[in-house]
Amino acid sequence: MNSSHAGVLLRIASLHAQVIERGEDYAAQSLVVERLLREISLKCCRERELTAENADLSRQVDEALQRQNELGMQMKELQERYAELRSMFCDAEEELCRFRSAPPLRTGS
Repeated sequence: MNSSHAGVLLRIASLHAQVIERGEDYAAQSLVVERLLREISLKCCRERELTAENADLSRQVDEALQRQNELGMQMKELQERYAELRSMFCDAEEELCRFRSAPPLRTGS
């Protein structure tokens, strides 16, 4: 064998080793890419679930706020009614006290 033929064989062997190494790197990288794609898919599903859950919670908050506003208005109405009844009660008590302390009415019998 001449030296140029041996050099070519060495170069071919070197290129073959590089091809094998690149093939192994490619296979390893393919596994990483597949894993990342699965992870992305799972996270997209989770994102959709969280988005739906967030929408549901937002709806519940809106309903709770509406109910709270309704209860606040009812409470205000009850407080106004209570103040009105309390005032009427105080007026009735005062009138009763005046009636009791007033001299009896005499009728001409």
